[in-house]
Amino acid sequence: MRKARAEARSNIKNSFSIIKGQVEALAERGDFAFDLLSVRLGRCSTATVNAAIKAKIEELRLNGQAGTYRSYHALLTAVEEFAGKDIPFSAVTVDWLNRCGRFWTGQKKSKSTLSVYFKMLKAIMNRAKADGIIKEAHFPFGRNRFEIPSAEGRKLALTLEQIKRLVTYTDGREETELYRDMWFFSYLCNGINFRDMLYLTYGNIVGGEICFVRAKTMNTSKQVRTIRAVLTPEMRKIMDRWGNPEDGNPGTLIFKFATGKEDGFATKHLVDTVIQKCNKVLGRIAEAVGLPPVTTYSARHSFATVLKRSGTNISYISESLGHSNLAITGRTDEERTVTYQIRLTMPRKKTREIKIRHLKCFGAIWEELAGHPGLAGYEITEAVIRVQERVRPTINNVEAVIERIRFSHATRKYRYPAILGREMIGQSVLAKMAGVSRQTIARWEELGFISRSDIGIPGEKYFVIEEVISQLGKLKGVK
Repeated sequence: MRKARAEARSNIKNSFSIIKGQVEALAERGDFAFDLLSVRLGRCSTATVNAAIKAKIEELRLNGQAGTYRSYHALLTAVEEFAGKDIPFSAVTVDWLNRCGRFWTGQKKSKSTLSVYFKMLKAIMNRAKADGIIKEAHFPFGRNRFEIPSAEGRKLALTLEQIKRLVTYTDGREETELYRDMWFFSYLCNGINFRDMLYLTYGNIVGGEICFVRAKTMNTSKQVRTIRAVLTPEMRKIMDRWGNPEDGNPGTLIFKFATGKEDGFATKHLVDTVIQKCNKVLGRIAEAVGLPPVTTYSARHSFATVLKRSGTNISYISESLGHSNLAITGRTDEERTVTYQIRLTMPRKKTREIKIRHLKCFGAIWEELAGHPGLAGYEITEAVIRVQERVRPTINNVEAVIERIRFSHATRKYRYPAILGREMIGQSVLAKMAGVSRQTIARWEELGFISRSDIGIPGEKYFVIEEVISQLGKLKGVK
């Protein structure tokens, strides 16, 4: 008894310590509220959406996830602008989400921004559902409920000719040439994003390749994918011109922007600053040489699209980009894409697809599709003919049916009138012998599995037992 009391006191003390620690953390930041405390302790029955988002923000801050931290901060501001600072979970319905979307659209927020906001809100509601705050019936997202709008596609990919115009441009300014070259390095390094590029070290160079793991997927993917990019002479020139000298230390950063000592928030600030400066320069270059708007992301998109247009296997492109699946890579073209299918339907479905590029009529079909007014603005990436093979119908377990008929006949369970020495039966008796319905017998006859004898009175033909058994026997092995 004494031991049990001691354990109880210890548990109470530990619980109080946890609560005290959470209160002190919130009070220190000037952000204390009982509903926020409830969220952080996992007891959220009275918590608000606002408090849940704040708790998520705090979690991201402690984890050093600067980018996502900023996104949730922006979500909190946007949500409170729409519905105030005390939003109960019960208020978040399909209608509420639709009105919220219209409100944000009226604020000129892009479709991409709305998509991100709603995905974060969904994550918050999922957490609330897991904590028992809301029930499944009140969860507003999903099929036949509120469906998150798709993000806007970005037309950012450049052709090889456009890339050449960009990377050969100069106005004599060092800033222009620096950020032009950084964009080109990103393109040549398999479309590496700027976060990963700024933190490349000389240790990433192995056997004439730059080998790295994307920071974006390092902690989120089940399988760590190492991306390998050939170190070209052009990349060497950029490193020699703008990088740190190679001193034999594998930890030395290739480029001079970062120190390698930044925490998550400092890293985020640094990368954002470099990207902003680079995009400003790229905009100036694009205007000077007559290109569409170019950003740092264009390097990655252009790398994938150039390879895709050249006929490179999509699995190789996916591996080069570090994508976890081919579906992601399939979105590389800047144009909207459509797969055009021609369907040829036959009974008893068994489907095959035939790519029309293997047919002699390929050119004519492709030309017709390309000139179709309904496909204006689309790039036809593939066209297939889908055919469905006729599969010969049969009877499931025909051997058992035959055995039942034979047994019934051998035991003389029913009367069988004989005409010209052949035992004749009608549809009803045959159904009983086979252990099926009269409708099934009619269906078998319709399909040609069995047929009546020509013996009988006009308008009344019968089945011959021996003939039925023989006819059914031909179905053995048919699939």
